[in-house]
Amino acid sequence: MKKIVIAASLLTACVAFANPYAKQRIINAMNGYKDGSYGGAMKGVMAGQVKGMTEADMTQIADLIVK
Repeated sequence: MKKIVIAASLLTACVAFANPYAKQRIINAMNGYKDGSYGGAMKGVMAGQVKGMTEADMTQIADLIVK
């Protein structure tokens, strides 16, 4: 369920990523949230969502978003 909530949140945030490089940009954004190098004032909210995710989890979510 947590992955679905994260995917829905990222889908809203990633509408601008609608291009051929969308999947990798979404994964990069999630990794950036995880290490604290991406996001604005609300990045703390997303950091908590992605902190326990593996690269495979991020790839699965990115695949759902770019479909």
